[in-house]
Formats: sequence, C-alpha cells, structure tokens
Amino acid sequence: MERENFFELLELSTDPPEEDPKNIEEAIKKMQAKWSRFRNHPTKSIQAKKYLGMLPEIRQVMLDPEFRKEELSRALSQKAAKSEEKMASIDRHLTLHLTKGYVTDEEVAKLSQLHDVPEADIRKRIRQKEEDKFTEIDRQVGMRMAKGFITEDEVAKLAKMHNLAEEIIRKRVAGPIVKAGETHTAVVETLDRALLKVIEDNLAIIGKQSLYEFLEVEPNSSLKLLQKKAHKKETEILKIGKKDAVVTASQILAGHCVSIFKSEESRAAYDVSRARSHLKDLDADIEVAGMDGKIRAEYFSALVTRAAQFGLDEEEAREYIRNFAKEKQWAIEGVKSAKPARKTDKRILMIAAAAALVLVLALGVGGYAYFSARAKEKAYVAVVEKASALKSLAAKQKAFEDYVAETPKNKFTEAAEKEVAFLKAQIVQEDFKALKEKAGALAKAGKLEEAAAIYEAFAKKYDKTPTAGTAKKAVEDLNAAMEERDFKALEGMLQAGVEQRMVAYVAYLTKHPKGAHAKDVKTMISDMSEEYYQALRKEMEAAAAQERYQDAIALVDRYCRIYDNARAQEMLEQKNRYTTQLKESIIYQGLVQKADALGTDHDAAMAVYNDFVAVHPGTSVQKKIDERLAELQAKKEAARLAAARDKIRSQASGTGGRFVEDREGTLKDTKTGLVWTMLDAKQETQTCADYFAARKYVGKLNTGGYKDWRLPTPQELKAVYKNSPAFPGAGNPDEWYWTSRSFRAWRDRWISVVEVVTAGAGTSAAEDSRDSYECGNVRAVRP
Repeated sequence: MERENFFELLELSTDPPEEDPKNIEEAIKKMQAKWSRFRNHPTKSIQAKKYLGMLPEIRQVMLDPEFRKEELSRALSQKAAKSEEKMASIDRHLTLHLTKGYVTDEEVAKLSQLHDVPEADIRKRIRQKEEDKFTEIDRQVGMRMAKGFITEDEVAKLAKMHNLAEEIIRKRVAGPIVKAGETHTAVVETLDRALLKVIEDNLAIIGKQSLYEFLEVEPNSSLKLLQKKAHKKETEILKIGKKDAVVTASQILAGHCVSIFKSEESRAAYDVSRARSHLKDLDADIEVAGMDGKIRAEYFSALVTRAAQFGLDEEEAREYIRNFAKEKQWAIEGVKSAKPARKTDKRILMIAAAAALVLVLALGVGGYAYFSARAKEKAYVAVVEKASALKSLAAKQKAFEDYVAETPKNKFTEAAEKEVAFLKAQIVQEDFKALKEKAGALAKAGKLEEAAAIYEAFAKKYDKTPTAGTAKKAVEDLNAAMEERDFKALEGMLQAGVEQRMVAYVAYLTKHPKGAHAKDVKTMISDMSEEYYQALRKEMEAAAAQERYQDAIALVDRYCRIYDNARAQEMLEQKNRYTTQLKESIIYQGLVQKADALGTDHDAAMAVYNDFVAVHPGTSVQKKIDERLAELQAKKEAARLAAARDKIRSQASGTGGRFVEDREGTLKDTKTGLVWTMLDAKQETQTCADYFAARKYVGKLNTGGYKDWRLPTPQELKAVYKNSPAFPGAGNPDEWYWTSRSFRAWRDRWISVVEVVTAGAGTSAAEDSRDSYECGNVRAVRP
C-alpha cells in the first residue's frame, strides 16, 4: 500500500507549493501532539506509532525545498488518483443510465448529490464517455474494414452493441458497406509495412491514435476536407522555429497526410492497413496457440475472450479464429479434463496412526496435570497475600505484574491480570482526582493553558482508559473558554496599530483554527486587507530604499500568506523586482571585491564593471556602477598626473637648483622669482586650447593653492627656455605656448594675433605669432 503523503498528514494545502518553514514546523508539532495522544489507544495505537515513527522523515522532506517539491508532486498524483477512483464509481452509474442512450437532467442532479460532485463535472464526464464511445466505435469499424469493406450485418451488430441507430454507425464508416450475401470484388491495397510503422511510431511520440486524430477530423470526413486540413497542418508546423521531438514527428506526419489523403485509393489503403494492424496482436496469439498444428479447446476459449478485447463479438471472434486456422490447415480440438487422483489407503493409515499416538500421550499426561494445578493455585495465593500487605496501589500492581510475567499462562494468571486492570483503574482515578483539583485552581486563576496542559498530559498518559475521555472533554471545555477569552481580547484591539492587530488575528486562527469565532476573525482580517497592504507597502519601500531587499521580500511573503487577492498579485510582482535587485546587489558586491583586488590596474578594474553592464543592460545597480567607474577614472587620472609630476621633479633636480618645487604642482625659477605650474595645460587636460580658452583656463586655475595665475609675457616665457638650464622637459620645438601679448593684424582679413613661444631649449626656443583661434598650449605663471 502506498504511504500517505506528508501534505495530507500535516493538513497542509497542496495549492500553494511554497510553505513557510515556520508553518511546517508548527504543523509537525501539531501532528506529533495529535498522534501522541493515541500511542496507547486500543485501536489507533498501531497507526499512531507508525506516524510518530515517520516524523524524522517528514521533517527532512518538508523542510528541504527540492524534497518538498517531489512530495508535492506525489501528493497531487494521489489527489488525482483519488479523484479518478471517485469518478470510477460515478462511471458505473453513468454506464447504467447510458444504456438507454442518454442521461436526463434529473439523473445528473441525483448523481451530483449522491457523489458530492458538481453537476458540471458529471456532464463533463458524460461528454467524455460519449467521446470514448465513438472512439471505440471507430476502432471496431476499422477492424472490420480489415477485409476492405464492412457488411450490413456488422453495422447492425455495432448499432445494437452500442445502443445507437444504424444511421449513426453508417456515418462513421469511410469505406464500402456490403449487403449480406454480396461479394466485394475490389482489390484491397495496403500501405507498405515499413511506412505504416513510421506513421505509428510518430503518432506515439505526439500521443495520437491515427492521422484523423492528428488532423482533428472524423474518420468519415470527406477527402476534400482531409486534403485541406493536411496542407494547413503542414503550413502551421513549418512556421514553428524551435524544433523538438514532437515538432519533428508532427512535420513527418503532416507530410504523410498530404501524400495518403491525395486520393481515395491511398486513403483506403491506410484505413485497411490501420485496421489490420489492430489484429496483429490477436494473430500472434493464434500463432502461439497453434504451434503444434492444432488449437486445443481451452486455447480456443481463451482466444475468443482475447478477440472480444479487440471489439469483436463472440460469434465474429469464433469465425475469425476458425478462418485463421483454416488458412493454416490447423484443426480445432477439445480435450477432456482429467479427474482428480484418488487418495491412497496409505494416507488413511497415517492419519489413524497419528490419532492413536495423540490418545496415548493424553493418557500419560493426565496424572501430572492434577499435581501441577495444585502448585499453581498455591503460587497465586502467595502473590495475593503479598499484594495485600503492600500499602501503595502501584506496589500492589507491580506484584501482580511480576507474577504474570514470571508464570506460564493459566487461569490464575488470568485472575492476576484482572487484578492489575482493577488496580490500574484505581490509580487512574486517584491521579485524576488530584490533577482535577490542581487544574481547577489554575483555571480559577485564569491560567487556562496550564490547566489544559495538565489534562492533556493525563489523557496522553492514560489514553486507553475511560477517564482519558473525561480529561479530553475538560481540555475541549478549556479550549472553548480560551477561545472566548482570546476573541474578546481581539475585540478590544480595534484601536491598536494595523500590524499589532494582524499579528493578534493570525495568532488567534493559528491557536483556534476551528474556534467558534474563527469566521468572525477571518472577516476582520479580510476587512483590513487594504489597510494592511498600505502599511506593509510603506515598510517595503523603506526597506528597499535602504537596500534591505530580504526584509522587503519577507514583508511580501507575510501579506501573501494571509491574502490571495489582487493586492497579493501586485505584491508578488514587486517581490520579483526585489528578488532581482537582491541578486544584482549581491553580484555588485562581488564585482567590487573583484575590482578592488586588481589594485592600481584601473583599466582592468573598469573592465570588470563594463563587462557586467554589457551583459545586463538596465541593471538596477547601474547608478552604483557609474559611480565606481567615475571613481576609478579619477584615480587613473590622478595616477597619470602624479607620474607626470614625478617626471618633472626628477628633471628639475638636474637644473642645478634653478628650478625648485615651491608648492604641490609648482616650480619656482630662482633666477627670476617667478612661480610656474609644474605641468602645462596639455599635460593636465590632455587637450589643446585656443587663446580665449587659455585665458579662461588660467583664470580658474588654483594649482598649489594659488589663485593669481596668468599667461606669461613673451620675455618671461623665453627666459625659462632660452636660458640654461631650461625649464624641465624643454626641448620640443614643435610645442608652443600662448603669451599674454595680442594684437590685430591683416591677413586676408583682420584677425586677433597672439605672440607665442616654442618649447625648444636654448637657441631652438623662438618667438612666433599665431591666430588666436589656433589650438596651442598653456604654461601658467604667477605672480
């Protein structure tokens, strides 16, 4: 017998596949408490021990998501099986009603009431049986078409068999119908066996019985309709992009439909081949039965029964088997069954000898039995005297129990067992009297849970006694009192906060799922669904804003455990977003760790973030990634400038003390006292500037903390390049710098011209003039 599923044992619904571990643990505790009370029950103890022994397995399966998923699947299968079993009973009644060809509305209503099933389900079952009926009729018609035609008599038999008009059967016949006595001279063509095998194999892949079912048409449909359906099916399948086994099989079958239903002849060949294939298993059975050149009577009877399973009636089956045997030139014989063998006299003699031996043994034992009985009586009297001398009931009980355990069973041990039962009952009554006083005092003090626990412990300890029922009734009364008390407490919480009220309402239903006011509390919960949603939504948004996505998800789950409404659907959609954000947040932390581990390799670190964004455009952590990229770019730029300054410092050390570092990023010319920027504008910004941009550049410059930077005069600029030692890095005559001197000049038009100085060292440094819109460099100076 298949074991009960764990969802049913724990009284958990199979509708929501995801169960909160807390709910599961609570359900396990309830189950344990329930069956522990029946551990010593006279009829339920075996079942209780079975279920209690299963608890470790139940906990392991139900608390593991994968195992729980498998258990859910099994539970649903069992549920479906039970439903099918119920429907089997309904089917028997439907079959009875359908013998007249239909089921009335009144009969449907009665069946619905009898089986506690909606009328819609009954009607659906009727339609299914009618469809099954016509499927069976088509199969039986097809089998009779194996010879290439069907007779009027066969049509009449099928109509009578299924309680239908002959005209209905005729409409389902695709081939010729021949009158009795007529012969059908047309040559019956069949499909190639290999082709038929290909068709049957591909039909099996897609779960269809025939090409007609594949095209979703009746077997007697017109050739024109079949051709239209075949071409349409082929076109539909060719449009499917994704190819799998079902699509491939469908594509093959569509091609065969186009070919087979091209003409009436090829269609008839398919019908006959299909019909004959139905009988191949029966043919194989007949071959086995006639292997020795004849078919024995018992084999013949079995073959007739087997043929009936294929849809042939008894006379048709007999005729089919006779014709098969005739073609094989086999005889059909009958063999008389052998009579049972007669029992031998030797067996009778052995029985008589055994009886005599028993009699002798009985006579020999009689003398011993008398003296043994006296000894047993004396031992029992001794234990009675011993028990009488003991004061406590438990000690008396043990004395009799020890006697029973140490003595072979006899009438005196039976008397001792009755004494044990009497003493147990007395002990139970004394214990109950004591706990009743204690529990009554607790209940009077308002400690109803403690009082109920005492009664429950008693009922569990003495589960098989009548007094246990009294204790259980006391527990029920206390639970009712607790339920009433708890509900009144809920009524006094109407002004409390929404979360506080919800916790109290859910706690009430958890504690009193079948309480007298459970329906009222469920209404209270239902009435506050929108209020609770708005409260949780604020908490969710606050948690999400602080990137506490797990807390936000927990809030969604809290609402959905209580409600199943439109708001719950909104919550679940939000949960999906939070889940994605949580996942991407975790991934982002991994990206940060990976990028940080690369140290000063800023390009590689930026690639870590850029690669992720390329694969996940629109990610929820895009803003954080942009900030990280900007930070890395700034670090990269700072590193570049620091390296450039270090290079200038190194070159300045070779100027014999002429150029010394003044402040961070500045060099002082000790000959002139002027302070220059250590790096020029191109080194700082990696771009050139026209004259107007150069003036803005020095106006905003604050290198070294100075804010009085300016463009140098031509003389100041030439002095640091012509005079030796030249400014660090000098020597590139193609590099030129803007000066502060500008004037108007005619060069095909009036333009602003600015004097510039090339950066060559010594004599290679030279003055020149440039159009103010050309792109040059800036070496700022102060004061």
